[in-house]
Amino acid sequence: MKYNKVFMFLVFGLAFSYKGISQFECIKLSSAVGTDNQIVCIGSPITPITYALGSGVTSVNVTGLPPNVFALFSSGSLHISGTPSGTGTFDYEVSVVGICTGQSTAKGTITVSPPASASIFYPGSPFCNNLTTPQAVNLTGTIGGTFSASPSGLNISVATGSILPYQSVPGTYTVTYNVSGCGTATATTPVRITARPVATFSYPESPYCSNDSDPMPVFSGGGVAGSFSSTSGLVFVNTSTGQVDLSASTPGTYTVTNTIAAAGGCDEVTATAIIRINSLPVATFSYMETPYCSNEPDPFPTFIGGGVAGTFSSTEGLVFVSSSTGQVDLSASVPGAYVVTNTIVGSDGCGTVTSTAFISILDSPALIITNPPAACSPETIDLTSPSIIAGSTPNLIFTYWLDAAATNQYPTPQTAGSGIYYIKGTLATGCFDIKPVQVIINPSPVAVASNDGPVCEGSFLRLTGGPEGMKSYSWTGPNGFVSSQMSPIISASATPDMAGIYILTITNDSDCTDTAQTRVYVYDAPVANAGTGGTECDMDFILDAQPSVGIGLWTMVSGPGTAVFNPAPEAPNARVTVSAYGTYTFRWTETNGPCSDDASVSYLMLSQVSGKDYGRWFPAPELQHSIQARKRPMQGLRYQHTGHIPSGGLKPTDLAQTTLPLQSTFKRTLLRRRFRYSQLLPDA
Repeated sequence: MKYNKVFMFLVFGLAFSYKGISQFECIKLSSAVGTDNQIVCIGSPITPITYALGSGVTSVNVTGLPPNVFALFSSGSLHISGTPSGTGTFDYEVSVVGICTGQSTAKGTITVSPPASASIFYPGSPFCNNLTTPQAVNLTGTIGGTFSASPSGLNISVATGSILPYQSVPGTYTVTYNVSGCGTATATTPVRITARPVATFSYPESPYCSNDSDPMPVFSGGGVAGSFSSTSGLVFVNTSTGQVDLSASTPGTYTVTNTIAAAGGCDEVTATAIIRINSLPVATFSYMETPYCSNEPDPFPTFIGGGVAGTFSSTEGLVFVSSSTGQVDLSASVPGAYVVTNTIVGSDGCGTVTSTAFISILDSPALIITNPPAACSPETIDLTSPSIIAGSTPNLIFTYWLDAAATNQYPTPQTAGSGIYYIKGTLATGCFDIKPVQVIINPSPVAVASNDGPVCEGSFLRLTGGPEGMKSYSWTGPNGFVSSQMSPIISASATPDMAGIYILTITNDSDCTDTAQTRVYVYDAPVANAGTGGTECDMDFILDAQPSVGIGLWTMVSGPGTAVFNPAPEAPNARVTVSAYGTYTFRWTETNGPCSDDASVSYLMLSQVSGKDYGRWFPAPELQHSIQARKRPMQGLRYQHTGHIPSGGLKPTDLAQTTLPLQSTFKRTLLRRRFRYSQLLPDA
């Protein structure tokens, strides 16, 4: 009976798919491809849009159409047409109402363009010819046209109208924009490119003595005079020419600036030049931060009382980055104490001047950092491990920081997570070194394990692992099961000994691992045996199911009355008691986990009439009946009488003449209506 239902369902489903799926589809574009996404000019009709509708669609809702565009619904189709009276982009949507399958909405776009128009200008004009970035045009109106300029010499993009001033010839141009679309439009605008001025100059005879002739600046590269300025102490004869009044100026070195004001779209232009005015030079200096550690930034001398650099020298072991500046190369020098001499050779009538200063250089530690091996989360790294600073200068005091400047101390170096940290090693002298150390904590994977059980014996059995993308998978389980697949098949026909715990170990690309486990249940498949049926001459019967595995249950499938199972319907040999005579079918169902099987058995329950009674049968007159008699318990012949029973009843002589036992049982089957009887016919 179970298989018949499945077969009927499959046949019905196939017939439905074959006969009518297309007529139940909700909505589908039936006009040309692209009609549901079109562009039109205002005042022009759209290309009609048609949708085919399923036979079950009873109405539609249409929203978002342009003004003066309408949708017409009829059975089986929707037609959209009209001439838009407004511009813009209109995203419309069609929703169907009714019984159908598939998508119940359709969407489209109608773009309505206005008449062509154009207005252009360049908001930054005039432009300086040193601008290297494109200068965009301000366009109002229809886009998609072309740009041109006259006369020639302007670098302009035909498509966008942007211009490149630095690639254009200085001058005034007329830019024209032409566009076609819903009609044509033309716009023009002037634009001017100006040349950027040059302010480059120098005082080529510098340095000057204060008694020299007042010098004029010398211009180069096309430079011209603007307005000259400098710091306090330098006096100009004329700020418009840049001539310096040496005698009125305080001796020293000055930066002179020539400034040409912004004009014609060009920004302000400046250029600087150095001028030095000497009196008797001063060589006084010192190294203010002495002593220095050998790994500190190389120090410059600090000049005192107007001192200036000459030529610096010292004893062997002290190395200068430059003997002209006095900057000392600490790392290249031998640690120790030195006397440095600054010598200024006389020039421009000034004599030679010398001065000395003391500098001391201390040895700095060697800090060697070895990055620790990568770990897997949730592990951490101990930055205080000796292996990280192995090979460093002995007796260093180590501290741990979050920045190279050692301003933000790291409070938990023993449990460092991923990141870059800084280790500082300090000597008793205060000299130190600080270097970065990188900690890598790779994320560990999270293993997932499951199976498709519980299953019945003989069923397909698969393990499911995850996540995907791991470097390797390793399964182990009962009976020596191993697999390197993510989701392996244990068996196409499972057996109970395959049940148990299966463990999955996964490894990601960082060689981090995780494990998960899943328990597999495999149940024996029950085989139901309901025993044999038969005939019973009372209202109860002892069933005789033969149990296999799992739990069994008796149920009544059919019969004219009700049934009670004692001591319980779960008992294989339950006594069943029915409420009416007739044929009954009982089902014995055995369940073991997800597995089940059932078998049915039928019994005929008859009423037993006994004793002698030579009376008659008195059914309702003239009703057609069928009378059957059969032997019980001795062997005998079976006969029947069919026909209308007379109003006076049926006598034994009305039956076929044959020999019956003295005690007999008769079964009467009514053909038209039910009534009671209890007479026993004597033998013929």
